[in-house]
Amino acid sequence: MRALVLAVLLLAGCAPVLTQEHLRKAQWEVSFSQLRANPEGYRGQLFVLGGIIADLKLTSEGSLLELVHVPADRRGYLGEPEASEGRFLALYPRDRGILDPMIYAKGREVTVAGLVVGSRQGKLGEVPYTYPLLEVQEIYLWRKEPEVLVVPYWEPYWWPDYYYWPPPPYWWAP
Repeated sequence: MRALVLAVLLLAGCAPVLTQEHLRKAQWEVSFSQLRANPEGYRGQLFVLGGIIADLKLTSEGSLLELVHVPADRRGYLGEPEASEGRFLALYPRDRGILDPMIYAKGREVTVAGLVVGSRQGKLGEVPYTYPLLEVQEIYLWRKEPEVLVVPYWEPYWWPDYYYWPPPPYWWAP
């Protein structure tokens, strides 16, 4: 019985973050660098991409996310940000609602399932940049990792005899 409960808990911890339908239909054989080099060639195809939010703009079309690419595995879990191959845009259509900029804030991580609708020209700093543009079919916002403040701690009475202050009278042996 314990083994069954443990197996269920382990499998629940490995559940995909997006629906099976999107994960099954997604284009996995094409790398992000290939998509970035020729977004028009993949128009209408579904991709699952991970990203870190660099910017969110509310436009007449909907919520436009600028994302720094982070590789995602076949369950939608994010890899290492250092393996990024560039940036992309993800448009969340207005008819589905808006993404709140306070929740989808700069620095948050997401996994997006989206259809490639083309590309957009923009600037990355002062450099012209071509962004692949995806229309969001499903989005998963990852939990914000809590910030941890590490404070050095020094115990002035670290000897066992002085662990309690005032020290107990040792002449009273039990």
